[in-house]
Amino acid sequence: MTQMPTCGALAPAPARTRGRASHTARSFEFVGPGDAARPGLETFIADAFQASYGARVSHFCDMLVGTRSADGGWTAALGYSLAAAGPTFLEQYLDGPLDAEIGARLGRPVTRDQVVEVGNLAASSPGEARALIVHATGLLYELGLHIVAFTATASLLNSFGRLRLHPQLLAPADPLRLPGGGCEWGSYYDTHPHVMFGDIRYGYEKLARLASREASPAV
Repeated sequence: MTQMPTCGALAPAPARTRGRASHTARSFEFVGPGDAARPGLETFIADAFQASYGARVSHFCDMLVGTRSADGGWTAALGYSLAAAGPTFLEQYLDGPLDAEIGARLGRPVTRDQVVEVGNLAASSPGEARALIVHATGLLYELGLHIVAFTATASLLNSFGRLRLHPQLLAPADPLRLPGGGCEWGSYYDTHPHVMFGDIRYGYEKLARLASREASPAV
């Protein structure tokens, strides 16, 4: 199976799904390998990237998390893979191991069991993407992980900015480092994506403070 650089990219869902959940309750679902819901969620992700970039996605993270609207349709998805489980996709863009590259930026040792790669991010709207990012940040924090790494387009960085999160730059996502030069990825690399990383605890606490302020009654 050819691996595709889906990690961290934000792809709008196909037009037929857009806007369905903007005013409905969300439910989150964890979908692992072999789960009955896995094919449908993978199709949602693949369709989104095909519609946005003409990409042919065939690589998916080990664990997927999806958002369903009240009518049961998928409205957002992302995946994550633990760096301790093996090489990550985005390490193809780097000169060295992911943990070593992050450690060099931070000026302190970082171990692979502290790091998680997030990818396969697709959503029917920017709001759905942000809601899932918030949910996933809490999940990764509860799992005891310290650092998240992902590949970001300008659209994804805009979603983080609206959440007042500011990940750090690690490296350009250069398609020439991939087998085949990323030729199966359509126009994705025209967006000039970059490999980014962020502190999960910082993000979790920042989002918790933001949620607390928004929930506080006006004085």
